[in-house]
Amino acid sequence: MKKIEVISGYSEEFNKDINALTVNGEVFDWGLELDSWLEAKKVISQHAELTETVTTSILNHFCECFSEFVGQNMTLREVNEAIERGYIE
Repeated sequence: MKKIEVISGYSEEFNKDINALTVNGEVFDWGLELDSWLEAKKVISQHAELTETVTTSILNHFCECFSEFVGQNMTLREVNEAIERGYIE
């Protein structure tokens, strides 16, 4: 089992409080690049029908990266359940 926690802290890079996931004390350093985030917002603002597609793409990217980080395939649901339990099975 791997311990998983959500920690909060201040980010000088973003000049605000942020949350981060840790697994066995190691921070999962993931986020969207600013340019990618702005492009996604632009696409959604111009094509509202693509909101679900863009959101799904971002969530899939998160799951792929997190799965690689922990060394096992995980869905978003499994990540959320692990956070609630406090550990990854």
